[in-house]
Amino acid sequence: MKQEWLLIDMHTHSGYSKINKKSDVAKVKEMKAEDFINELISHNVKVFSVTDHNYYSCDFYNELDEYIERNGLDIKVINGIEFDAYVDLEDGSRDFIHICVYFNNNVDRIKLENIVNSLYKSPNGEELQPDFVQILNELYELKTKFIVVPHGDKDRGLFKKHMIDGLNFNEVSEYYKYAMYKIFNAFDVSPGFFGKSEQFWATSFCEKTKKFEELTKDKSEEELNVIKCHISDIIKNKDITLTEEEQEIYNYVLKYGAYFSYFNFSDWHNAEPYNPKTNNFIFGSLDTAFESFEMATLDPVSRIILSQDTDIQIPSTILNKVNFNIKDQTKEIQFSPGLNAIVGKRGSGKSLLLSVIRNLVDKDDSQGALVKYRNLNVSNISGENRGGINISLGGLSSVAFLTQDEIKEIFENPDRAQRTISGYFKSIKAIDMSKINNIIAIGDKIVPINENYKNITSNILAIKKFSDYNYSIRSLLNDVDIKTNFTKLINELKDTLKNVEAIGLSTEELKEELNKLQSLQLYYLKMIKLYNVVIDNNNKRILDINSKRTNNQVTQRQNMIDIKNALTQIEENFAIQLNVEKMKFLLNNFSIENPPVEIFQKGKYLFATYYEIPENIKDILTEKITDTITRSNSLFDIDKYILKDPNRRLKANASSLVYELKKYVNNNIFNAKKEFYEIKNDSLDYKTIIKSMEDLNNSVNSGNLANLTNASPGMKSVAYLDMLFDLEETILILDQPEDNIDNDYISNYLVPNIKNKKKIKQLIFVTHNPSVAVYGDAFNYIFVENNDEITYRNFIIEKYEDKESLIKILEGGRQSFSNRNKKFGNVLGEEEYGNN
Repeated sequence: MKQEWLLIDMHTHSGYSKINKKSDVAKVKEMKAEDFINELISHNVKVFSVTDHNYYSCDFYNELDEYIERNGLDIKVINGIEFDAYVDLEDGSRDFIHICVYFNNNVDRIKLENIVNSLYKSPNGEELQPDFVQILNELYELKTKFIVVPHGDKDRGLFKKHMIDGLNFNEVSEYYKYAMYKIFNAFDVSPGFFGKSEQFWATSFCEKTKKFEELTKDKSEEELNVIKCHISDIIKNKDITLTEEEQEIYNYVLKYGAYFSYFNFSDWHNAEPYNPKTNNFIFGSLDTAFESFEMATLDPVSRIILSQDTDIQIPSTILNKVNFNIKDQTKEIQFSPGLNAIVGKRGSGKSLLLSVIRNLVDKDDSQGALVKYRNLNVSNISGENRGGINISLGGLSSVAFLTQDEIKEIFENPDRAQRTISGYFKSIKAIDMSKINNIIAIGDKIVPINENYKNITSNILAIKKFSDYNYSIRSLLNDVDIKTNFTKLINELKDTLKNVEAIGLSTEELKEELNKLQSLQLYYLKMIKLYNVVIDNNNKRILDINSKRTNNQVTQRQNMIDIKNALTQIEENFAIQLNVEKMKFLLNNFSIENPPVEIFQKGKYLFATYYEIPENIKDILTEKITDTITRSNSLFDIDKYILKDPNRRLKANASSLVYELKKYVNNNIFNAKKEFYEIKNDSLDYKTIIKSMEDLNNSVNSGNLANLTNASPGMKSVAYLDMLFDLEETILILDQPEDNIDNDYISNYLVPNIKNKKKIKQLIFVTHNPSVAVYGDAFNYIFVENNDEITYRNFIIEKYEDKESLIKILEGGRQSFSNRNKKFGNVLGEEEYGNN
C-alpha cells in the first residue's frame, strides 16, 4: 500500500450548492463531474470532498466515482456536506454555524441524500432550520462513521467571538457534550488564528473537561476567575508570572490543544477560479482516504502539514523494503515513511530485523545479522529504497543507530550529555572593557598624598647669593692642528707656484697669496697663545675660589636638592588629586554597551550566550570603590582617604582603592554566560525576539521558555536524547528506548518528538510500549512472531482489521488504550467531558 503526503481539499462546492443556499446562486455553476475533477487534478489535489451547502447529490458523487474509476485516476473523493447548524442566541434571535461532516465510504448515499434534504425542506416544501443535535440525531441513522469539523473563526465559525458569546447556556453545553465527536477541529481558519486564538479555543473546551475540574475543584468562583484571567494574559503575551497551580493548568491547556486539528481549505465555489491560499497535506493512502483523513483529525501533529507547496517530497533514499533468508525461508518486510514500530514479544525476532538493517549499512558490522545471528543461517540480505533502487550489503546510507546500551549510557553518564550540550552554545562578541579598565588604571594610582614638602619655604630663605656658588674651570686650546693644517696648505701653494713658473705664466698674484697665508698662520698661533694665557689665569682664580668654599655653602647645595624634591612631591600630589577627579567624572558618566544575546536553536531547545550586565552597573562600580574605604558611603570619602583621615583608610583586605572593583570585574558577570532552555511555545521566532537579557527573562516569565541550566543531570540526558532526533541522518533507528526511560518522559517528551520528526525522517523503533507505538502514531507496524518460525507481518492503523490485531498484540491489550487513545474508539480519559 503506497503511503504518502496527500494534498487534500475538503471544502469545495458544485452547482448543487445553490439548491438550498440562495446566496450561492452567483458563486456556483453547472459542471460535469469530469471537469470538476480535472480542475482539482491540475492543482495536484489527491483527496477532496464536495461539501455543498445543506445538500447532497447522490448522482453527482456516483458520477465522480465513475469517472475516477473508469480513467484510473490518482485521486479520491470523500462524501461530505456543509451544514447550517442553527443556534438560539441570548437576545432571542436565531443564527447558524457552518459545520462540515464527512462520511465513511460505506455510507448509503441515497439514504444520506434523503436525510439531508429532509433536514432543510419539509414534505410540503417549507424551509427548516435544524440545530446541531437534530443534525447529529438524523445522521446516526446512517449507521456509519462520520467526522465533524466546524467552521473556525470566520463569521459563521463556532468560535467567532460574537457568536459563541451570544449562545445561551444550554446551546453551549450541547457543543461541549459532543466534543467527543471531535467538534474541536476547525476548517478555513484564518492565518492569524494559529497560536493565540487556538489557545483560547483550547482553553474554552478544556474548562469543560474532567481533568480541568480535577485541577480546580478546590477553587472558589473568584479564584477561578483570577486563574482564567492570568491564563488569558499569558496567551496575550502579557508580562505575568503564573503560580505553580496556574502553570499546571496552562500546561494542560497547551497539551490539550495538541489534539486540535486546523485546516485551510479552498472553499472553492466552482463558478470562481480555483485558487487556494494554503495547501493541506495529510499522511496516508488513497486506498484508505477516509481513514487517513480521520487519523489527521485525531493526530494533527503527526499527520497534517500546511504548506504553500503543491507537493511534499519524501526522500527516495529511505527504506521501502528489506528481504533476507532464515535458512530456506524468505522474509520480506515493508517499511513506511515516518514512524515504523517493530512490535512483538521479547525474543520474537525484533532485534534480528535491526541486525539485518545493520548489514545493509555495513556488511561487516559485528552487530549485523551475518555475525550476531550466524546460528540462524541468515543469508541473501537485500533491500529496496523508496525510489525503487535495490540495496545490497553496505549500500544503505544516512542511517543512525541508537542501541539500548547507548540509551542507558546517556542516562547513567550525564557527562556525555553535558559535553554535547556545551558544544551548541554560540560565541559572543567581547564586551568593550576599555572604560572599566581606564577606571581601574586610574584607581591604582590613587594613594594618600605625601606631606614631606612643607619645609620648602625655609629652604628657599636659606639660599645665599649666586656668587657663593661653585664655578667650573675651562680647558686650554690646542694649536697643533691649526699649525699642521696651515703648513700643509703653504707647501701645496709653493708647489703650484713652481709649476706655473715652469710654463712661463705670471706668478705675481700667487706669490702675494702665499705671503698672506704665511702671515695668517703667525696671527692665529699668536691669538691661541694669548687665549690660553687668559684661560689659564682664570682657571687659577676659580680654583682659588673653589678651594675657599665653606660648610654653609655645602648646605646651600643640599637646600637646592631638597627644593627640587619638594617640587616633585607637589607635582605627584597634584596628579593624585587630579586622578581622584578623573575617577569621579568617569564614574558619574559611565555607560557600557552589552553585546546582543546570541541564540542557537536545536529542536525544542534553545542555547543562549550572553553577558549579565546589570542596569545599575554605574552604581555598582561606585559601590565597589567606596567599599574598599572604611566608613565610606560616597565618592567624596576618597578625598578624605587621600588626605589621611584616620577614619577613611583602606580595609584590611584591600591592596588598593580598586581592589573590590577588580574582584567584581573578574567575576563571572563579565564572562559570557551560557544557559540552556526548553522551548514551551514553538510558534515564536526566538532569534528575532531575543536580543537582550530583558527579552530572555520575559520569555521565561511568560512561560515560553523553561530554564534547564541548573536542571538535574537526568533532565539534561533527556534533552540530549531529544536532540538526537535532529541528527543529519535521514533514517534513525532506536532499539526499545522505553527500557531505560520513565513513562513521563515517554508521554511528554519522546512521543511529541517522534510526531514532529517523523515528517522529515524515517524512524524505525523496536518497541513493546503502547505509548511509543500508538501515541507516537506509527504509520506502519511490523508485528514479529516466533512460533517455531520467525514471521513478520505489516499492519497499518487505518485498516479496521489491522487495528483490532494491534490492540491484542501490544502490551496491556484493549485496556491500555481505553484511557486516552481516541484512535481505538474509546474517549474516557483526560478529555472526557463531565456532561457526556
